[in-house]
Amino acid sequence: ASRRTPPAVRNSIASRTATASRITVFLYSSPLWLALLLPRFVPTERLRRLQWVGLGCAFAGVVLALGDGFRAADGRLWVGDTLGLLAGLLWALTTVTLRTTAIQRAGPEKQLFYQLAVCALAFPMLSLLLGEPWHWAMSGFAMGSILLQALVGDFVRYLVWMWLLAHYPATQQ
Repeated sequence: ASRRTPPAVRNSIASRTATASRITVFLYSSPLWLALLLPRFVPTERLRRLQWVGLGCAFAGVVLALGDGFRAADGRLWVGDTLGLLAGLLWALTTVTLRTTAIQRAGPEKQLFYQLAVCALAFPMLSLLLGEPWHWAMSGFAMGSILLQALVGDFVRYLVWMWLLAHYPATQQ
């Protein structure tokens, strides 16, 4: 990774063993995991035969991409790929939790608050346990850009996502 890459990304295990594009592909395996897990908890979320075929094709593509990592020259690409798949699984489990527990009755803004509160407490402790360096050398423009993205882009997007999860079945068209 270059010196301009943020330390949290540069120092993560996945980014040290796989490329960002590969990790992104595996992170977005979340719908695959969700389609496999959610029907076990919400019976109305069952897939139809054609949807299973599509899911099988998608999974085959992920397996082909993951298989490439086992043949990589350095032999460590599979670690990052596996961590990307694990991140996708955890993202899906977040959705399963939101759809199957009492938190589904809370409004999207309260769900967002709960998730951010847990992350705000857990992630700094995890960072310290991993020995990541803590230094903040950001310009005002960079900090303003991050705040704008977080408050406007991510906050609004996440509220819409929570509303969609509450109102539309995940496995239906």
